[in-house]
Amino acid sequence: MLVPQQRLFRDTAVKHYMQKRRVKDVLPRLLPVPIAIFLWILLGSFLVVGIFAWSTQVPIYVSAPGIVLDQQSALSFNSREPVAIVFLPAAQSTQVRVGLPVQLQVASTGQQVGSNIVQIEPGIASPDVVSQRYKLNSTGLIVGPSVVVLVGLGTALSTNIYAGSLLTAHVQVGSRRVLSLLPGVGSLIGG
Repeated sequence: MLVPQQRLFRDTAVKHYMQKRRVKDVLPRLLPVPIAIFLWILLGSFLVVGIFAWSTQVPIYVSAPGIVLDQQSALSFNSREPVAIVFLPAAQSTQVRVGLPVQLQVASTGQQVGSNIVQIEPGIASPDVVSQRYKLNSTGLIVGPSVVVLVGLGTALSTNIYAGSLLTAHVQVGSRRVLSLLPGVGSLIGG
């Protein structure tokens, strides 16, 4: 039996459906607009902080004991200005060079002075050699092999007053990214 070729839907109904469909092609709204804006701002903030943490460097310091030299001892190092000798651990010998910044703190007064390394003695010295060469009389100042460096004092400390005073030196031996200080992240980025 033959079935007449007649459409199941009316033409006007199909047109009407197609027009509504074109207008209503909208993605579903999963989040309210204020929350979506907040999340975009939060993501942008994390990106800015991440870029800042990646690009900002913080200095790395090594602490070491030292002593202020009198004028006669300073002359033995061919130095006309007041100097202090600092005994850096031997492990730092590859990172130390002339001109590195140093923060000195006099043990007795707490006075702080900023300076630079002016000379590095060649080689690594044992505690006995250091005690004999610099006449430290076994003060317990040096406990291991050391690299001896001279730090210029300029006019900040008078050798007449401070000669023989013990001090603590903080030598800046490098820097690293702030991001590398976060636990777990430092090993990933080579810090």
